[in-house]
Amino acid sequence: MDDIPVLLALFLNDQEHAFGVGNARDSQHIYFPVEPGQHTIYSKAENWASIDVDVAPGETVFIRQHAKMGLVMARNTLSLLNELEGEYFVKETNPGTMTNR
Repeated sequence: MDDIPVLLALFLNDQEHAFGVGNARDSQHIYFPVEPGQHTIYSKAENWASIDVDVAPGETVFIRQHAKMGLVMARNTLSLLNELEGEYFVKETNPGTMTNR
């Protein structure tokens, strides 16, 4: 996350759940199961970022949060990683905080 000390909250399919699915700081990752099909992942920092994914049965989808300095706090974007990049990122980072879903 570009070495910016921020906490980014992740949400699945809506932005309304108070705690989302989890939080990640720089050099952290979170993971969570989803049903196959269309989903929207949201990330909250100074802005809302989102990405749509279509998950096949048994597929692992890797999404990366990119943080950049904003006006008051970090701004963020989301991008899909290929499987090799995603597996490497997970091995090189620590688990973030998951909420009970």
